[in-house]
Amino acid sequence: MFIKNGGFKKHSRIISYVQPNIYVQPIGGTINVGDDYTFTINARGSLDLTYQWYKNSFPLFGETNSYLKITNAQTSDASNYYCSVTNNRNTINSNIVQLEVISV
Repeated sequence: MFIKNGGFKKHSRIISYVQPNIYVQPIGGTINVGDDYTFTINARGSLDLTYQWYKNSFPLFGETNSYLKITNAQTSDASNYYCSVTNNRNTINSNIVQLEVISV
């Protein structure tokens, strides 16, 4: 509230900001060639949160969801992965996790 001329003036809009915080980190794993694997992340913060997944520190084009699904994995998918979460003010990175893909 603001005081103006001895009275109270209501301020109708309160702006609150919460920086992104990751509550569920992605988990790495070991899979066989041909298997599927999904990394997931759970983040909270002021809207709108955006996501970007990385493989070996390079952004993966179009991978902007809170999950990254690898379908029919090949040995070339074996790598380190992480996700960057951003809102209108800050960016936070998840833990770097490793996916191993083995031939059976």
